[in-house]
Amino acid sequence: MAKFWVLGRRQRAMRLDLSKGIASFPITVRPPGLIDRALVVCSGMLPTVAERRLVYSGVTAPVAAAISDALRTIGERGK
Repeated sequence: MAKFWVLGRRQRAMRLDLSKGIASFPITVRPPGLIDRALVVCSGMLPTVAERRLVYSGVTAPVAAAISDALRTIGERGK
């Protein structure tokens, strides 16, 4: 969990492209278990790997907002 706090100080772990319904994470920073599951449920498929990132498809704006809030909360607990 601390990896999101440390990474968040330098760069954002999660990148979003809502026009394509895609969320991605660096391959070395897989999201925590329940967040990973929620992202997989969006499309029903495991993430693909592209450009050293885990890419989740079918992500909607409400799901992205909830996940962003959850990651922010995790990062704040690490302070």
